[in-house]
Amino acid sequence: MGPGTQSDVRPTGHSLISALLEPGEEVEHEIAVGDRTVAVTSNRVAIVEADRVALSIAIDDIQRIELDIERDRSGILTIVPDETIDHPGVLTFDRDGCAPAGTLLVTVGRRLAAS
Repeated sequence: MGPGTQSDVRPTGHSLISALLEPGEEVEHEIAVGDRTVAVTSNRVAIVEADRVALSIAIDDIQRIELDIERDRSGILTIVPDETIDHPGVLTFDRDGCAPAGTLLVTVGRRLAAS
């Protein structure tokens, strides 16, 4: 397992995610893997690492999402912003994190396809 990887994938109610929400914005998915929390809201994708926001990006500002799963290695979900000034958000997960990462990917993918 790599950094930020943990078999304890769980829903969360991270206070920094809550603080990002604008009026009327709702959290659709929120999962924690290790010390990272990833949330998909009605407007954005956010990644929080411990006590800082690593990525908060409007879904319309996502260039692509990459999902890499290999045998005998940690999986990697990468969210790549349109603007190069924004760093990609990276989430590594073990086999227990495949389903939550996949669900998150489907939610964002549907939004990207509709925009």
